[in-house]
Amino acid sequence: MRLTITDRNPTKVRADVHVALVWKEDLGKGGIKSDDLRRLDREVRGALSTAIKRGRFKGGSGDQFEGAATSEKTWVFLGAGKRSDIDARGWLQMGSRAGCAVLRRRGKSLALAPRADLETPAARCLAAGVHLGAYRYDECRGKGTKPEQRLPALGALTLCAEGDGIREAVGAGDALGEALTLARNLVNAPSNFLTPTAMATRARAWGKECGFAVQVIGKRELEKMGCGGILAVNRGSNEPPCLIVMKHRPKRTAKASLALVGKGVTFDTGGISIKPAANMHHMKGDMGGAAAVIAAMGAIARLDLPIEVTGLVPSTENMPDADAVKPGDVITHLNGKTVEILNTDAEGRLILADALVHACREFKPSHLVDFATLTGACVVALGEQIAGVMSNDDKFRVHLCDAAERAGESLWPLPLNQEFRRQLKSDVADLANVAGSRWGGAETAAAFLQEFVDGPKWCHIDIAGPAFASAPHGAYLAKGGTGFGVLTAVAVAEELARA
Repeated sequence: MRLTITDRNPTKVRADVHVALVWKEDLGKGGIKSDDLRRLDREVRGALSTAIKRGRFKGGSGDQFEGAATSEKTWVFLGAGKRSDIDARGWLQMGSRAGCAVLRRRGKSLALAPRADLETPAARCLAAGVHLGAYRYDECRGKGTKPEQRLPALGALTLCAEGDGIREAVGAGDALGEALTLARNLVNAPSNFLTPTAMATRARAWGKECGFAVQVIGKRELEKMGCGGILAVNRGSNEPPCLIVMKHRPKRTAKASLALVGKGVTFDTGGISIKPAANMHHMKGDMGGAAAVIAAMGAIARLDLPIEVTGLVPSTENMPDADAVKPGDVITHLNGKTVEILNTDAEGRLILADALVHACREFKPSHLVDFATLTGACVVALGEQIAGVMSNDDKFRVHLCDAAERAGESLWPLPLNQEFRRQLKSDVADLANVAGSRWGGAETAAAFLQEFVDGPKWCHIDIAGPAFASAPHGAYLAKGGTGFGVLTAVAVAEELARA
């Protein structure tokens, strides 16, 4: 998408669709208070002021009014509510609504007028949000698809704004938006399109485009290393596993260093402990954590953050087969710990365990964050739009949650103590991969992972709820992959780079 920043009058900008944000403060009993908005009203021949007088548009959050200036130009006015009420998530939603307006009208270019005094954090979220709203997944459309079924891509965004740092902020938002788009494409891709090998290929291409290094560790090397968790989960699949290692190494670096780990199960049947058939097709998205980490690495590289960041993605399918790992089997992980497999559908923690050990040993980060669509228990606890976070360091967890909130994603802390570790006792191995009780599933999963973290301050983020939208979230996000985790991963890297 071609991005332009201009301080020109929005009415003078050429675009298929023009979108203006309207605050409640801009309107009064007498109609329009703002001179800028009066100018835009004249552009649509007074249609906006007429709609306001008739009560059809009040400027509240979610309000929308459309007016045609000419046969070639459409103006869409979006109510933004009270300016004092809007936060990062609100700015993302405003940008998304603007992107949706273009998509619905099959436009290819957007001029967005956010009104005066746009601050840089808002400009960043607004630009990223446009990508969210203008998104559509059409990689599986056939050549014979009718033209009306193919939505045109948004090719140009012109943001009508001025101020110090606006250009840089919008550029950063654009980079985040492209990363979110990649993450959503990866999650939405069918599993026969996105195998572990294909994911590694996409990571390499993204690394080449954005400027970070990519190493792919294949099955033979994983066997030499002793990655028993990844290899065990992979045993039922014809697709070989891999461990994708991505490195951002800037010339100037902060004292802190960061490792990001993302669960990359490209399809999860549950293995021998097979899942119910209903909605199993959604299990193509069990690599939402991997998608977030791969995409975030690109944004981190493009922003050239002055901190060493390593991304690790263990990737495999989890399939039932004659050679598949069975309940009761015992495996040995990279750090030598043995695990009794009581449920083969608790596979994500097994592949993450090896990746966490490799991250700690090989790269020795000061901070470590993993993202995983790990447990249905977390969705039961927090719903589909909030991720759970568990940590071995309370201070780091608080900083992470604050950074995520400023970036526009919602995390909520869950407890992690020795009681959850005691529930993972095994009669024959160092620990079991699931607890004997069904209660506290998200926390016992985190307690399992903690056994494989040695050294860094660590946060585990369970994104099982927000990584995939089972239904559209208004005009904010379409059904399917959301890209959740990308904004948090970049935000925590920025925070550590400044520390």
